[in-house]
Amino acid sequence: MKREEISEKVILIFKKVFHDDTLTVNDDTSIKNWDSFERIDVIVAIEEEFGIRFPMKKIMASESIGEIIDTVLETIKLS
Repeated sequence: MKREEISEKVILIFKKVFHDDTLTVNDDTSIKNWDSFERIDVIVAIEEEFGIRFPMKKIMASESIGEIIDTVLETIKLS
């Protein structure tokens, strides 16, 4: 799967999790100030969509949407 495809799916997941079809996110969107519940909701949705499990330490250290997308790509390649 290409990064662009992953990015499109991840963006749709964010819109669904936050119940906001107008939400605009990109690789540079910061997630540093999110609370842990927001991160967990998004991460669980992404794991379910792609059928993967993230290394929790790595995903909790992510600071942007782009880093999450990169982690999805890496995790898919390792599977």
